Amino acid sequence: MNGGSMTILTNLATRFCWALHRMNVDRLQYMRPFAPYENRRRLLLITEPHRISHSQIFPFFFYHRELFERFRIELREVSSIDYMRLLESAPGRADIVCLQTRFDIAELRLKEILLAIRKKNPDAKIVYLDSFAPLDLRLAVVVNDHIDLYVKKHVFRDRTQYLRSTMGDTNLAEYYGGLYGFEYKKTTHVIPDGFLKKLVVGPSFLTSIEMLPYFSSYSSPCSLPRRLDIHGRLSFKGSDWYQSMRENAIAAMDSMHDVTVISSAGVGRRKYIRELR
Repeated sequence: MNGGSMTILTNLATRFCWALHRMNVDRLQYMRPFAPYENRRRLLLITEPHRISHSQIFPFFFYHRELFERFRIELREVSSIDYMRLLESAPGRADIVCLQTRFDIAELRLKEILLAIRKKNPDAKIVYLDSFAPLDLRLAVVVNDHIDLYVKKHVFRDRTQYLRSTMGDTNLAEYYGGLYGFEYKKTTHVIPDGFLKKLVVGPSFLTSIEMLPYFSSYSSPCSLPRRLDIHGRLSFKGSDWYQSMRENAIAAMDSMHDVTVISSAGVGRRKYIRELR
């Protein structure tokens, strides 16, 4: 089979997996109760409806059959937007509850959700899934007393970095603020005693719908020759340090004349993924 045929088949598999996932989500949005079987482990996913957040929970659906056959795990998924609104009909008595929220969720709202989860699932292990871009742990002090694990897709190698203050709300704001001459107030994200023992490194974009089906099926996602040396389609609108950092990166790429570079933004997602492949 040539590379083109393999790519077509892989695209079809990816679309099928995504359709299957959405079918599950649509069905599970009715919040069916867990089946009353004692030989099953009940896993409830309370998820943030965003494609970046989906990369953390897509593997549960991609490997749904294997999880059930090997561990008798039964899945339910409820949008974090719908969970509190339809709390009375939400699935309960779960063995494990995984929760995603927005990074800027109000503290009182987050505590309300966590208390509601514990009330409906008194014996469950509660796992917070952090899909946020920054490395900081700004929600640690809010969630610590309510969770068993905190899964984050990237962390500091040196965990003691979490115990120091930064100029700005993240280490990136501190670094690029100093680099480009922006001044920020000192920020301290309180890390409760024992929290870092709950911190677990989890999956990132590798387990997204665009990547997991490829890497799980073939030794290489594509056998075609590489056309691009540097793929740098960067949007640059954002805070002052973020925009300056991206603009400088684009300028650096545009100055390279002996390599093949793509640095303009604004292409469709399908084309973007195809270029990366």
